[in-house]
Amino acid sequence: MKRRCDDRPDESPELLEYLRSLGQRSLIVGVGNALRGDDGFGPELAARLAGNARCPAIDGGESPEDCGPQVLAARPDKLLFADAVAFGGAPGELVLLAPDQLGDKVAVTTHNLPLVMFLKYLRQQLPRTDIRILGVQPRQIDPGKGLSPEVARTVRALKELLAAGCPRDRTDKPHLRGEGAQDKTRNGSTT
Repeated sequence: MKRRCDDRPDESPELLEYLRSLGQRSLIVGVGNALRGDDGFGPELAARLAGNARCPAIDGGESPEDCGPQVLAARPDKLLFADAVAFGGAPGELVLLAPDQLGDKVAVTTHNLPLVMFLKYLRQQLPRTDIRILGVQPRQIDPGKGLSPEVARTVRALKELLAAGCPRDRTDKPHLRGEGAQDKTRNGSTT
């Protein structure tokens, strides 16, 4: 089930419903390298959400496994990893994946331990936790560059959406894709 949204979130209700369902018993972990362009999506999102969202957010950086003890101690109902994932969408577009869907996309990674391995461990340790990956399609992951305008716009829109007490109707909405985007992979990699 492919869904694409060009400033109309009603075309991806599953993703918006999931994001709006995040609360205090949820945890967002930003994953990536802030010094490699759009790979900094996760850390930037975590930084913007820290203390300003309906749910806690932490920066897992390039080694999200280092925050494993913190994740296990939190025992969240919902655990969302925010990362750059090359799934073939437009730059800045989002996709919500289950951990087993990410495995098809991992060929190249900038993380010290492939995220899919860490997710497998967490699924064993937290069997009742709903674990998902919020992937953004990167434009570039060049060293020394900041976020592309498209990914920066997506981060701003997500902050508004996840901010405590934010209005539901906004004008700056991210490009969204539903959960079945794995069949449109360009190069099968995650950053």
